[in-house]
Amino acid sequence: MQRGDAPTFEELFAYACPKFISPSLPDYEEDPPSNFNQEALRLQSKLFLNEVSQQQPAIRSFLKLYSTITTTKLAKFLETEEPTCHQQLLGYKHKTRNLVWNGGNVLNGKWTSSSDVDFYIEKDMVHIIDAKVTRRYGEFFIRHINKFEDAVKDLSGR
Repeated sequence: MQRGDAPTFEELFAYACPKFISPSLPDYEEDPPSNFNQEALRLQSKLFLNEVSQQQPAIRSFLKLYSTITTTKLAKFLETEEPTCHQQLLGYKHKTRNLVWNGGNVLNGKWTSSSDVDFYIEKDMVHIIDAKVTRRYGEFFIRHINKFEDAVKDLSGR
């Protein structure tokens, strides 16, 4: 799936997608009759595969490996030219941004990245920001240990 293999995505989509129903009537005069029930699925599958191909799964996997990388090196990894790589990066950035509503008017909102990897390009260098926040388990456990000790002191004092 990392390589963006279309038949794999199509197979998984057909298995996991909701069952689509076409709102129009079939053409009963068509000879031979087509498989009308599958037309809605084929249309949705085509749209899904188009969206997957635009998101470039290979770019995401390379961006997760580095904190900074030059566009020439990334282009070599992707086996493309540098201008094409730059266009693919901008396309990926565009596809992974959503307008998130923050109250008030329905059209108001803030543009945020929906991907777990965010990046910006400065000259010929791509700077990657890992958007996934790492939890600090140590602080969590220490805080709860202190609360537990206070509860034990309260119970033993009574």
